[in-house]
Amino acid sequence: MALPKLVTPEFETVIPSTKERIRFRPFLVKEEKVLYMALESDEEKEIQNAICNVLEACILTENVNVRKLAAYDVEYLFLQLRSKSVGENIELNLRHGNASECKHITEYILSYNDIEVEFNEKHQNNIKINDKYGIKLIDPSYSIITENVITDQDDFENILNIIARCVVCVYDEENVYDDFTNDEIKNFLLELTQKQFEEIKDFFDTLPKLQHEMHWTCSECGKEESLKLEGLKSFFM
Repeated sequence: MALPKLVTPEFETVIPSTKERIRFRPFLVKEEKVLYMALESDEEKEIQNAICNVLEACILTENVNVRKLAAYDVEYLFLQLRSKSVGENIELNLRHGNASECKHITEYILSYNDIEVEFNEKHQNNIKINDKYGIKLIDPSYSIITENVITDQDDFENILNIIARCVVCVYDEENVYDDFTNDEIKNFLLELTQKQFEEIKDFFDTLPKLQHEMHWTCSECGKEESLKLEGLKSFFM
């Protein structure tokens, strides 16, 4: 007699950037194995690709291209997926900073349901680089991030690649310039002044972020503390 077919529960969530409602299922043991192996490798690209592969397997709504979603969308969706697969809460042991004499450890229960993508009202996709020209950018997709892993703050080449991949067009009052190669837009960016480049850098500094600020009071000394967690790595414990 054939083994019975197990029924997997389905859940709904919303893609933060588009507000589209999608259906997904928890990840299974075979998919958890993929994640575990990637984590064991400690290779950033392998971990990021594993996250994408698991999401692609678990999202049930058709025509959702995970790799083209904004990076913060993927982080949020994976956190939602993990909460329904492993558990909605995580137990943390929090302590004071190194400057504190109190070494007491406070137990804290963090709910994944409290974690949201925070949008910065200063984040603008159209940027004026001078009185004549502007540049339009899109939020970097997860595939752009995985293909250009930044391992050092001075990793300028990968930073430049990410910026170039995010350029939709350059425009002035009369024309839109959107037919260019990756090398051409990189050369264009290299011709910017430092001040103009800083305007583009502000776009990336104000990108929506997966973050959550925790507040707690030490039961030993009574001091109030806070800690801001930011990015998937902070929550993927």
